[in-house]
Amino acid sequence: MARVTSCCKAWRGGCKRTCGQATSWRDRLQLEGDLRRAIDATELSVVCQPVFDLVSGQLTGFEALLRWLHPTQGLLGPAAFLPMAEETGRIPPLNEFVLHCACQQLRQWQLSQPACGPREPRGGRGRPGTAAPDAGAD
Repeated sequence: MARVTSCCKAWRGGCKRTCGQATSWRDRLQLEGDLRRAIDATELSVVCQPVFDLVSGQLTGFEALLRWLHPTQGLLGPAAFLPMAEETGRIPPLNEFVLHCACQQLRQWQLSQPACGPREPRGGRGRPGTAAPDAGAD
């Protein structure tokens, strides 16, 4: 028996705008499968954007921005796939991935520029309660 996803249930229930930008149930199912594969196949990447104090010019932190290099749709911002990740319970592994990448980047900056001192990554613009990395960008 085929697994019925939350998107499919919502679609059958009359909700036509659930999982991100996908517009048909086939698109939704495809996006869900692609996202599951992308998490396992490391198609996701994190871009770290430094944040500087405009007066002093000092690095004050950075934002960790999640992106997905989709094999057929190209580079996708989080608005294209985080709603699906929320509905299918995939936010925790995404958060872990983003945090890991952000910590690696921070350590590289600390080693290459000791004067910067310790810095902290700043959370993305996730929806309240989801801690979704960079959910509102793009």
